[in-house]
Amino acid sequence: ISMFSNHFFNWTEQLRDSGHEIYWIDVFDSNTYVEKIDFVHQIIGWRNRVDYPGRYWVKNNLPEINHFLNYFNQRELSDFVDQKIQEFKPDVVQSFVLYSAAYPILSIMKNYPQIKWIYSAWGNDLFFRQQQEDEL
Repeated sequence: ISMFSNHFFNWTEQLRDSGHEIYWIDVFDSNTYVEKIDFVHQIIGWRNRVDYPGRYWVKNNLPEINHFLNYFNQRELSDFVDQKIQEFKPDVVQSFVLYSAAYPILSIMKNYPQIKWIYSAWGNDLFFRQQQEDEL
């Protein structure tokens, strides 16, 4: 579980030919297939229930309407991860970056104590932790 990032792609490349079945959920759903990690099951296009015509125009020109529509149209990462954990039954879940990939699914991962959960930190996580200390 990670954002679309070269750091993640480079790390994941080390798992090529490892024999593991690997799935990636792009937390911000850039909706882009990454050739560099073509051995990974890439779950993209998950966030929006409907990719309606003119969505980008509405997003750029009518932000208030976009926010309203997204309330109904966008899935929550935590709900989606929960659904995928039930579907894939993974041995391990790895989250890259605290504020975007680990913290949002904390409540879900507590429901699966039998699954090992790996957290990989990047430098910006230290800043987030300092700013959000009361919430963690």
